[in-house]
Amino acid sequence: LDTALDASRVAALRDEVRLLRAHLDGEVCALLSAWFDKSLNKKDVRGACVVIAHLALLFQNTPEHALDTRACSWLLAAQVFLTHNFEWDTELPVDAPSAGAPRAAHTQQTRWAAARDLRIPQMQLFGLWQRHRHALLRRLSDPLWSAERGVVMAHVVRAVACTSPLAATGAEETEPWREMAGERNAGRFVLDYNAEGRDRQQAVGADSGAAASGGGGGMPTPLGAFEEWLRRECSIAPTQQEINLQLGEYHASVARKQLEVLHASFVDFADFRSIFGQAAKPSSFQS
Repeated sequence: LDTALDASRVAALRDEVRLLRAHLDGEVCALLSAWFDKSLNKKDVRGACVVIAHLALLFQNTPEHALDTRACSWLLAAQVFLTHNFEWDTELPVDAPSAGAPRAAHTQQTRWAAARDLRIPQMQLFGLWQRHRHALLRRLSDPLWSAERGVVMAHVVRAVACTSPLAATGAEETEPWREMAGERNAGRFVLDYNAEGRDRQQAVGADSGAAASGGGGGMPTPLGAFEEWLRRECSIAPTQQEINLQLGEYHASVARKQLEVLHASFVDFADFRSIFGQAAKPSSFQS
């Protein structure tokens, strides 16, 4: 600009920004949270995906020092919820119609594309999570933030389980979530009621790995020893819950595979329509 804004106009702009931020953090966040709860109660997974994506968008420009429990909760919950319940446009579907395909095929493709529309560019969401990933990791890994970490994780678990995150109990919010030990486990948080014993087990694994590699630390060289060490280093207990901040995944236990949204093409099968009805939406099912 040719002329600089005077101090009074800059102050006025800052006041307007603060008012807008307060409006987003207050009324807008409360409204979207209520819509998300309503979508879950109606089992409208597609609608819940749209709403929780916009909840994450509220905190797109939040600086690291302002990332409180609510911001961390919705940012992480949105990433995990969409990982499990939304079909990303990562690549062109193999069954995409060609230019000369019948009109019905293009209509079907349009319907499938609408089911994957979050009203926000998907790359913008990816950029949002990458922007906050290190800040979230520093926050949730902070030993002084253990109480807040329990609140955040309870919020995420209830969201991905399609129960109201706003109704988390005090017992859920005080459960002992912690980051896994080991240099390859940054961002992997587990619900662990025996943290001391598990840390001791991993420490023994690290010591045995150092001995197998000649006492210099690092990974053991024999193939069998390496596989044993890697399994001990990176595996969780059979009944342990895990939230992976790096990948945006939630695992109720190692025995349960990660659920994904059902591909839209399944709704065209006669058996599917016969069982679930003509109005069934693929985004309401997981496999």
